[in-house]
Amino acid sequence: MYNRRYLFEVLSRETRRAQRYGRPFALALLDYVFRYGGDEFLLFLPETDEAGAEEAVKRLRGKLQAWSQTLGLGFVLDFSAGIVAYDPQNGRHPEELLREAEQRLYAMKKARLG
Repeated sequence: MYNRRYLFEVLSRETRRAQRYGRPFALALLDYVFRYGGDEFLLFLPETDEAGAEEAVKRLRGKLQAWSQTLGLGFVLDFSAGIVAYDPQNGRHPEELLREAEQRLYAMKKARLG
């Protein structure tokens, strides 16, 4: 697992690449609803807009749920996700993208958990 410092190095590099080629990328910040510990995971999805990221997260969620049902745990694993896309036309800073992903993640968690 990479740390936060490396994350910002990658985001900085990928932001420049996205601007140079005029291509989007998306971030999906994941937090497991049923978990032991408080880890959040970040998916970096190059060449992906927000709709594509939502579809990728939907597929990942479905696979996780299907797999967890085969384990006979008595519950189904799931996660919340905060999805945001970088559009090279608006040039937002990577830290701003992460803040928005985090806000969306917590909004989804609140909606899902009541």
